[in-house]
Amino acid sequence: MGLSELAQASVAHRDLKPANVLQVDGVWKLADFGISRDLRVSTNRYTFRGQGTAEYKAPEIWAGRPATVKTDLYALGVLAFEVLSGHQPYVGTDEEQFARLHEQEPPPPLPDAVPSMVRRLVLRLLGKDPAQRPQDARAVVETLDNAVRRLEPQREALREAALAAQQRDTEKEATGAALKAKQALLGQQISQALADLRDVLEEAADQVREALPEAELDVRNGLDLELRCEQGRLVVEVWPQSAPDLEIPERDPLLLVGAVSAAPNATGPYANLVCEAHDGRLSWSVLRFTARSTPSRYDYGPRDRQHGFAWHVFQAQRQHMLRPSMHIWTMTSDPIGPDVIVDLLRQAITQT
Repeated sequence: MGLSELAQASVAHRDLKPANVLQVDGVWKLADFGISRDLRVSTNRYTFRGQGTAEYKAPEIWAGRPATVKTDLYALGVLAFEVLSGHQPYVGTDEEQFARLHEQEPPPPLPDAVPSMVRRLVLRLLGKDPAQRPQDARAVVETLDNAVRRLEPQREALREAALAAQQRDTEKEATGAALKAKQALLGQQISQALADLRDVLEEAADQVREALPEAELDVRNGLDLELRCEQGRLVVEVWPQSAPDLEIPERDPLLLVGAVSAAPNATGPYANLVCEAHDGRLSWSVLRFTARSTPSRYDYGPRDRQHGFAWHVFQAQRQHMLRPSMHIWTMTSDPIGPDVIVDLLRQAITQT
């Protein structure tokens, strides 16, 4: 088998696909070694890193890691799936979609007519983690040799059970990969959102210094920012997503939320800051709430002015913000900008 010979020679083909598997005089051979790599050569920069055909590229290649013999085994799994089912396991329209499918999605099931041991082997070949794939091409050949032997019913039932377990492991691995990718994206979005917020506050501080030269902006513990001058101060708190009672529903575009007040953890914040993700873009807004009339009981803030919510109140009231309707309070939402921050500082100074 060609891959066995390549593994023994410490060579990774890196572009295994139907066009590169040829039958010559009745013998199947591998062709096109244009981007192959000698695994014994260690360099700081791997030539053609990330190259290959999208339909057959292993998850580690999409992630920017170097190819190994396990990379060719993944492509072999795609080829085997295609031969046994008549279609490829992953069908995409562009590089981004192919990357997500190969890195995060479990392969669809093979036809029941395919022997259980072969289906299990293909699932192993298509493992997201190279360590979950067979050791090398020789191990693949040994498994196939065993698969063609006739088995008595008990042993075949055992193989079916092993296949079911492999399918569960494959789905679990894909779910874990998808969660890891989601967490990585969330971390990137949060970093971007905090950088954007700080930039707005820096601009606001510049405007305040034009009138009050002694004004300063401090960043505390990475999430809190304080804009202060001799007359007063404004504290922006961004609540961590692990804050008590701060659970963000799956369909809520909310990424981050916080409060603007005259002191850290002060009761009765002046406003809430929210960062939401819409169509792949992040935007910060300032939310302010006002009692709709003069109810006999109003526990959300002062009745005579706009205000924000503490985090436990925000959590309870979030559903009403997403589906506006007649409520005991009204809400205004303004894109955050330096002028809005300056106005909130003026409010803090006025009410000090």
